[in-house]
Amino acid sequence: MKDLGGQLQRWCKQHGMEFSKKESMEKEKKLEGKFSRNDIIELMGTNRRVYRRGKGGALKQ
Repeated sequence: MKDLGGQLQRWCKQHGMEFSKKESMEKEKKLEGKFSRNDIIELMGTNRRVYRRGKGGALKQ
């Protein structure tokens, strides 16, 4: 037997119920102005100096 989440999803599909997508839309709006870690690394460039004794800044070396 699968977990309860899987059972709930299957039951909702069978009965034509859908979850509201309001939560995911709100999260997308919040993240609109922020960059992900990979975006920051790409913008900073991969050939930047590595400081051995630094304690880390925007991205830890």
